[in-house]
Amino acid sequence: MAIERTFGLWKRSFPRLSKGMNFNPEKCAVIVVACVVLYNFAKLHNDIHEDEEDQRGPNDENNLVPDDAQGSAKRRKLNKIFLTRIDSDYAPSTPIGRGRGRGVAPQPLSAKNQVPTIGGPRPASNAVLNVVAQVTGTVVAAPTASSQIAGAHVVGAAIKVASTEKASSSSLSVTSVGQLTAATASLSLRSQSSAGAGGDATTATIAAETLPWSHQQQSDEQKKSSNSVSGDSAGSKSSSGIIPIETRPGYGTLGRRLRVRSNYFRLAVKADQDGNVIVHHYRIEITHVKKVLKRYELRELFWEIMLTQSNFVQEPWTLFYDGGNSFYTQKKISVPANFETSYRFALPSDIRPSDYNVKITYIGELTIDVNNTTANTNRFAINNMLDLLFHQYYSLPQRFIQNEKKRFVNAGRSFFFIPTGPNDSISLSRTCEIWQGYFAASKLGRQNCLYLNFDTSHTTFFAMKSALEFLCDSLNNAFNTNMYNVQGLSGDTVLPDRLIKAFEKEIKSMKVTTTHNNTERVYKVIRVSDLSAVETEFQRNDAKTSVAEYFSEVYNINLRFPRLPCLIVGTKRRNISLPLEVCKIHRPQKYNRKLNEKQTADMIKAVCIDAPSREDRIGRLMSMARFENDPFLRSFGVRVDNNMVTLEARLVEPPTIQFGNKQVDPKAGVWSLDRSSLYQCVPSTDYALVSMVDDRESSKLGRFCDALCQTANQLGIKNFRRPAKVIYLKSLEQIESTIKDLQNTEIKRLGDVVYGVITQCVLMRVVQDPKPMTMGNLVLKINAKFGGVNGMICGAEM
Repeated sequence: MAIERTFGLWKRSFPRLSKGMNFNPEKCAVIVVACVVLYNFAKLHNDIHEDEEDQRGPNDENNLVPDDAQGSAKRRKLNKIFLTRIDSDYAPSTPIGRGRGRGVAPQPLSAKNQVPTIGGPRPASNAVLNVVAQVTGTVVAAPTASSQIAGAHVVGAAIKVASTEKASSSSLSVTSVGQLTAATASLSLRSQSSAGAGGDATTATIAAETLPWSHQQQSDEQKKSSNSVSGDSAGSKSSSGIIPIETRPGYGTLGRRLRVRSNYFRLAVKADQDGNVIVHHYRIEITHVKKVLKRYELRELFWEIMLTQSNFVQEPWTLFYDGGNSFYTQKKISVPANFETSYRFALPSDIRPSDYNVKITYIGELTIDVNNTTANTNRFAINNMLDLLFHQYYSLPQRFIQNEKKRFVNAGRSFFFIPTGPNDSISLSRTCEIWQGYFAASKLGRQNCLYLNFDTSHTTFFAMKSALEFLCDSLNNAFNTNMYNVQGLSGDTVLPDRLIKAFEKEIKSMKVTTTHNNTERVYKVIRVSDLSAVETEFQRNDAKTSVAEYFSEVYNINLRFPRLPCLIVGTKRRNISLPLEVCKIHRPQKYNRKLNEKQTADMIKAVCIDAPSREDRIGRLMSMARFENDPFLRSFGVRVDNNMVTLEARLVEPPTIQFGNKQVDPKAGVWSLDRSSLYQCVPSTDYALVSMVDDRESSKLGRFCDALCQTANQLGIKNFRRPAKVIYLKSLEQIESTIKDLQNTEIKRLGDVVYGVITQCVLMRVVQDPKPMTMGNLVLKINAKFGGVNGMICGAEM
C-alpha cells in the first residue's frame, strides 16, 4: 500500500503526465533503477513538491543520518535507488515488450516488420546445430539458472559450451515441440557477448532432425486417415473438431556434419515371449480420522503395512508404489476382495501409536506391449512404470534397506547425494548448503526404443549442526554480523526478546532430532519459548519441576546453558519443552525458503560448468546411483546402458545482424557494438530519479546518470539527458517497519500492472561502479522496453 501511494505521488508531482489524475500508459514510461528491496515511501508528500530537493545539504534537518551502530546498519540496508522516466510524448507504434531479465522477447515476424530485437533471446550466435536426433528431440547442453537444475545436454568433441561467472552468461534452454508433432525442437545456446553488447547473451538455434516420437513412418492407412480428416487445407478443423497433424516434410542438409553425445542412456526391459510386460494394479487408501496424511507419511505407512503388518508380500522388490493411491505387483497377491481393516502404528513424528484405516481394491491386470511403444495406451503406461521403478529404491524408508545406509534422499523428482564429508557439499550461507544429485526420467524413442534421461540436479538443504550452532548462525544472518558463536556462550547467557524473535523466525517449523537418549526422536518446532530451561516448569509426580531439574534427575544431564530458551515441540495440545543443547538440526531437511539475491548468485556460480565437466559429473553420478544393483530394477528385468547415446549433428553458420547502418557478422558467438547505433532508437524524454540512499551519495548518482547518458548517445539515442527531478526518500523507521524484503517483482507489478508504467531495476553496486558493459546492457533493455528495436537479422537470410 505504501508503494502504491508513492506511485501516486509521481502523478501529483508531474501533472503533465495525465489528465484528471489518471495515467496514460502511452504517454509516460518509467525506468526504475533499484536494489532488491524497495521500502515504504509514506512521508514524502510535502517534500516532493519542493524545488530545493536537489540542493539539500548534509546538514538539512530532513536528512536522517544516524550516528549509532544500529542506525548505520539501517542506512546500509537502505542503500538502494530507483530511476523514473516521465513526461514522454512518444507513443510507440509497436507493442512495448514486457520481457524480464534480458529485455523483451522477439516480436513476431511478418512481411512488414521482420525486426526481432536483441534483449531477449538473441537472433544469432556462434553456430546453428541441426541435431540429427536419432534418439530424442529434447537435447540440452548446459545448466539453466534455478535453485534446482535438471535437464538434458549435448557433449561433443567439437563443441564446448563456455561457462562464466555471470549468472546468465552460460545457459542452454529447451523449446521443445509436442510429442505428436514431427516439428523442430529448438535450443538456445547463450555465450557472453562483447562489451559493446553490454555483457548480454547471444543465441544459437539447435534444430532436432529426427525426433524420437516423429511419426514419419506412418502407415498408408494412417496417412490417408490424417489427410481425410478435413477436406480443407492443413490446419483446418474437421467436422469432429480435430486438427490434422502435419508430418515433417524433410530434414536440413546445410552445415558441417559432426557427432555429439547426449545424456540419454538406452534401456532394456525384460518381456515375455509375446513382448509383453504384465503387472497387476491395486488401489490403496490409507486414512487417519484426525489428520490428512502427507506423501512421505503415506510411504512410511504403505511399506510398514506391506512388509510388517501383513503377509501380502515377502520382499519389497516385487511391487512398486506411486506414493498416492496406487501400487503395482509382478504377481497377483492374496488380498481379499474389497479388503478393509485398520492398523496401529507410530510414525517417526508421532508421540504414540495411532490407528490408520486401510482399504485395498484390485483394479486389474495391466499389459504393456514393449514392442509397440508408439501406441498411446502403451506410451504412458510404460513411462509411468519405468519412472516409478527408478524412484523406488531411494524412496524406500531406511529401515527396510538391509545392510546398506541410504545414500540418496528424494526431493521432488530428483535424488540428492547425502554428504559424508566436507567436500561433498557446497556451503551457501551459515545455515544452508548445496547438495548435488540427479534427475532421471524414462523417454520413448523411435523404433520401440526406450531411453533414460539422466542429468545433474542441485538444490539446498539445511546444514548439519547442533541447535546451539544454528542459534548463533541465525542471529549472525539476521543482524549481518559475526559476533555470535557457541564459544561466547556461558551458563549465565540470557537472550533478550528481540534475539528470541529473530531465532524463532528461522527455526520455526523446522525438524530437530534429540540427542539426550539412545533413541533419536524427530520433532517439529512449534515455537521458541520466552522462558529458559530453569524457568519452564511442569507438573511431575504431583509436584512442579523445571526442565533443567528434569534432565538432571532423569537423564543425568546438567545443562551447560540453563538460561537459554527452550524449543517448544510436539503438538499444539501437548507441548514438549526441549533445551537447545540436547537438539540438533534434523538431516536431511530441504531448505524450502526463498534464496536471497547473493545466495542465488552464489548457487548459479557453483553449479554452472562447461559441457565436458558436466559429462564427467553425470558419469560419476551414474556410478553412484548403482542402477545395476537396484533390486527393484533387477526384479522387473530393467537394465541401463552406462554409455551416452551418440547423435549426428550439423554446424551451420550464424546469420548477419543489422545495427543502424552497419552489419555485424558474429564470430565465435560474439559481436561488438563499438561505433554502432541501434537499429531503431526511441526518442529521448525526461525522467526523474528516486533515491533511497543517503543524500551524501548524490555524487555517485550523478556519475551513474552521466555514464548512462553517454552510452545512450553513443548507441544512437540522442539527447538522453540527466534526470529532470531527483526525489530523496526519508523516515528510516517508517520505511523499515512498513515494508521489509520487498523484491523486484513487486516493483514490476506496481509499475507494469497497476500504474501502466515500465520499470527497470538495477543494484546499487551498479550505480557505484557504472562499467561501460553494464551501461550498454541497460541501454539495450531501455530501448527495447520503450518500443525500439536493438537489431535485426538481415532480410536476405530470413
